[in-house]
Amino acid sequence: MKISEASKFLIDWWHTLLLFILVLFTFLAWATYSLLGGHLFMVTTPSMGEIAPRGALIIVPPNSANQSLRVGEVVVFHVPNSNQIFVHTLYQRLSNGKYETKGVLEAKPDPWAIDKANIIGVSPTIIQSIGWLYQTYLWFAVGSIILIIISIAVPKLHHRHLLYLVVPLFLLTVPALIYKPFISGYILNSAYVNHTAYVEITNDGILEASYSLPNGHSVVIDPGHVDTLIYHNFPQGQLSKMYDIKISVVLHWYVIIILSLICGLPLVSYLIFVKKWRKRHNAAITIS
Repeated sequence: MKISEASKFLIDWWHTLLLFILVLFTFLAWATYSLLGGHLFMVTTPSMGEIAPRGALIIVPPNSANQSLRVGEVVVFHVPNSNQIFVHTLYQRLSNGKYETKGVLEAKPDPWAIDKANIIGVSPTIIQSIGWLYQTYLWFAVGSIILIIISIAVPKLHHRHLLYLVVPLFLLTVPALIYKPFISGYILNSAYVNHTAYVEITNDGILEASYSLPNGHSVVIDPGHVDTLIYHNFPQGQLSKMYDIKISVVLHWYVIIILSLICGLPLVSYLIFVKKWRKRHNAAITIS
């Protein structure tokens, strides 16, 4: 069967075209949403617990700031007299009409009061973990554009496929090493009472993790949840060691399968492609 030039072009360059369309589409979608008045943010602190853990994507619809305010509502706001943006709950309404705000895991309300002018959005959509992709979009976009340019300069098809195997893995690995999104912990409170150390910690990573003290006491915490590590008969002269907490990921069978598929499928697909490419290449040599 004779293959047309257009079909041959699509077969040879589908991955480059797909990557270009993906980068362009996501940029246009973000730009359009921003022009319509919407906002996207990533949560960078664990203060909201499992409601909006670190790494969650906050989607603020256009005009949501005009909604009425109620105590207990999750709001996105500018901190008064600051460029900082927070996602907290409305804690209580003050007599002057302003509101105190508070993080779910925080013991006290924030040291400011906000009003309608500070509000960016009310009751935003919260998607856990996806914020990391938003945070690293510029890295992916620039890396993808460079990859497209390099692939155009590579004449051999199997070499281009190798590029599309190695470079995306690099684009995934470097941000993961920089931001450490998968396993992490944040100490909320600590205390030393009657020779016993207490360390309250939250899991602000993506995966379920185990947290252990030097004496062997450990707790397993789900993402966004809180638990307390306890060290009995802790030496008072070594209080700094109560923060020497070891963190290790808890890998369930389904997590192992997912990670294996993510890591293994690109390599398997490349090996299958190389086998087909060699067969087609040898057939073309035989015909000629």
